[in-house]
Amino acid sequence: MLSLPEEKRLVLSTVNFIPDEALRNLSQEFPQFDFRKSASKDEALLLARKAEIIVMLGPSRDVISSATNCKWLQVFTAGVEDYLEIDSVKNNKNLLLTNVSGIHAVPISEHIFALILTLTRGLKTAIMNQEERRWVGLREMGRPKMEVLSDKTMALVGLGSIGLMTTKKAKAFGMKTIGVKRVPAKKPKDPEYSNYVDEIYGNEELANIVSRSDVIVNTLPLTAETLGIFNARIFSKAKKGSIFVNVGRGKTVVEKDLIDALRTGKLAGAGLDVFEEEPLSRDSPLWEMENVIVSPHISGWSAGYFQQGLEIFRENLKRYEKGENLMDLVDKNAGY
Repeated sequence: MLSLPEEKRLVLSTVNFIPDEALRNLSQEFPQFDFRKSASKDEALLLARKAEIIVMLGPSRDVISSATNCKWLQVFTAGVEDYLEIDSVKNNKNLLLTNVSGIHAVPISEHIFALILTLTRGLKTAIMNQEERRWVGLREMGRPKMEVLSDKTMALVGLGSIGLMTTKKAKAFGMKTIGVKRVPAKKPKDPEYSNYVDEIYGNEELANIVSRSDVIVNTLPLTAETLGIFNARIFSKAKKGSIFVNVGRGKTVVEKDLIDALRTGKLAGAGLDVFEEEPLSRDSPLWEMENVIVSPHISGWSAGYFQQGLEIFRENLKRYEKGENLMDLVDKNAGY
């Protein structure tokens, strides 16, 4: 029989990666709460009924549906589309939903440039040849051709924290940056954004923007508006020889249209961390395309991921108790 200390409010964590020591430290700092980590699905279901706050890494419809007393759901991911498919999350106006989108900006922006440079500097071909101990000269380096980023134009489709951090790095390479966001009149969070973003447009200008861009970076969340937004029409407008990078959501791209654009040479290459279906099917043509880098949805991870996530949760717990606005609060209507 599960019991709680008298008058303590329950915080349930279903994230196994969170160390027990971290929960003990939170218990000392917030003695009004009882922090529990479920050891099984059955235990999670029982505890969820009494939980005021639940911390999750991936959505469990059963656990969330059992959490009839939950007031705040903290998730350890950036994407929340799977949670918003659950009625008791999407339609419960009294349930706060927060993510940890703020911790992804640095690792994902670095990953973006790892993908780009692997393509523009011939590193994929070099690594493959290294494995075979083959010295291959410049003429045989394969596609896409060797390029420099200086003076090139990068489109950041999605201008949240990841997009802004990427523009800063792009400026270090001497690139021009164009931001695309749902509401272009709404200023980005970074008050110094104008130092890194040369132009900002709305999603309706996407076709025009890709026609001007040498590198197209997709950091969009998945919403009804962004589903399949990168399709044959958009790729047909892309600047010939441009590079496409997707670290946002796989379903924002019509994958067969992307493959066609790569095969015809409309796109010179692609660096892909997310896909329409994951894991990527073994028979996908993307695996064998010499001008494609396949990265298995790892761009957001780093050695300090969970510690950073816990710091966001800890700060939010302080704000929650004071009735203040929470960090990374999700707008359920917007979908992010």
